[in-house]
Amino acid sequence: MLNRAYRVSLSSLSVMLFVLLFVVGFVSTPVVARAATITVTIETNDTTNGNGCSLREAIENANNDAQTHPDCAAGTLGLDTIVFGGSVNTINSTAVMSINEDLLITGPVIIDGGSAARIFTIASSADVTLTLTTLQNAIDSAILISSGTLNASLCNFNNNVSAPSGGGAINASGTENDVDINGCIFDTNSSPNGDGGAIQKGTNGTMNVGESFFVDNTAGGTGGAIDTGGPGTIFATAFQDNEAQGASNNDGGGAIYFDSGAAFTITASAFSGNLATGDAARGGAIFSSGTSAPSALNINYSHFGTTPVPLPSPFDTLTDPNEARGTSGVGGAIYTRSPTSILGSSFIGNTTNGDGGAIASSSRDDGAPFIANSTLSDNTAEGAGGAVYQFADGGILRGIDLINVTIANNRASASNGSGVFVDEFSGGNAQISISNSILSNNSGNNCAQTSGTVVVDAGDNLVFGSSCPGITPVETGNPNLQAAELTASLPNILTYVTPLGLGSAASGAGNPTTCANFPILNLDQRGFQRPDGDANCDIGAYESEQVPEPSAVQNFAAALVALLGLRARRRR
Repeated sequence: MLNRAYRVSLSSLSVMLFVLLFVVGFVSTPVVARAATITVTIETNDTTNGNGCSLREAIENANNDAQTHPDCAAGTLGLDTIVFGGSVNTINSTAVMSINEDLLITGPVIIDGGSAARIFTIASSADVTLTLTTLQNAIDSAILISSGTLNASLCNFNNNVSAPSGGGAINASGTENDVDINGCIFDTNSSPNGDGGAIQKGTNGTMNVGESFFVDNTAGGTGGAIDTGGPGTIFATAFQDNEAQGASNNDGGGAIYFDSGAAFTITASAFSGNLATGDAARGGAIFSSGTSAPSALNINYSHFGTTPVPLPSPFDTLTDPNEARGTSGVGGAIYTRSPTSILGSSFIGNTTNGDGGAIASSSRDDGAPFIANSTLSDNTAEGAGGAVYQFADGGILRGIDLINVTIANNRASASNGSGVFVDEFSGGNAQISISNSILSNNSGNNCAQTSGTVVVDAGDNLVFGSSCPGITPVETGNPNLQAAELTASLPNILTYVTPLGLGSAASGAGNPTTCANFPILNLDQRGFQRPDGDANCDIGAYESEQVPEPSAVQNFAAALVALLGLRARRRR
């Protein structure tokens, strides 16, 4: 048994330890602020006391971490949330609201700029999240990010205008800014005198866009929908009827203009009816202008142009070609100066009044650019290169490699390479390499080249209907191409394929080493296994006799509609 003196000493020590731990804990443990929820109760956006909590008052309380305006709850040091009372549907805002602290604004609510002012400025590196919010009728951009981060989810940006700079809906050309967009619609935004009809994104920070819809956006310069100078990704997003109106050969990108020293990746997305309308504008859908690594454009399992098999609602309106309309326009769907890789994608029915009905490239060999496992059909160039136009603008240049590509039924002016055209320009020396590919029934001739340029035969090609100078085909028989089909496979694939019919000369005639190596990796355009039914893989983008397990097959378009959650929000 402990004696009394020891028990007292132990008791005293216990008290001392308790006091010490309490003091240390009090001093060293940070105070965690409880975030506030501030409810907007009136639709007017003033700061008059006594008439209810306005959105402007709620934001200022959140900025100040205090109850600056007594009509609203106080802001705190934590992430405050602004919500809207049941009777609040539309906020009429005629002066910009600045957000300087991390903030979540969640609707449903419409915030209308009344064609009088910007709606939000994000500054002081604030992290701002908008959900279920419509921003419309703003001028000088709906949102300007001078420094900070924007996360927009299930939002609409309608009829916003930039003046005089770019980004009708979002201008993120400031410092330290990231932009993340998910499940949003950008409709009829414009930048009449600038770039990026909907979004202009600078070189600082990243931009990621997923499961969204850009329609009828217009830029007076580059990037009808998006102009970006930084790295980023686009996934499962549709671009329809956007327009870039700039007239020079440095303008264009009816949907997207990309100019970066970093990589930009587009996956499972669709481009239809986008226009580069200036006389020398480039890229009806996309203009990628970065000229050296690590600048790179990567396009995976996406579709450009008309839809021979209609997509379901709300994407049934994606039916028109992408166009470079100017008489000197280049690249009906894509024009690229960047190292570019295109995998598992389809280009159907795109047009240009100049060269490159589907794709025009002056891309160098930095980063081993390629078009692989892709279908290019029914594209038209009034100049050269009905499907692909590769040229060198000075110096020695190695162009895009074509690997397991199907190029069929494209058109260009007589003797100008209705499938592929390789062109010397300003003393350059262009090359393009073709392997395991089908060139079939392109009007006039399958491919052509100017003197001093080279079409490199990398082996095992099928040429049918007319010659392809530089190529000694392994097969000259009929590939028996069938009507285009919409891929029904994994939900990260949106592409149309051209199947091989029975007795196709392409069946089992491919080089197995080419099919096994990167970027094919024994898969076809749909992501199905090669070979199937033959000892060797097929030539071209499609592997015949593939019978997938029914449980593994799903309609991509229906999955995309579900992902976007746009059934109830279909554009009317």
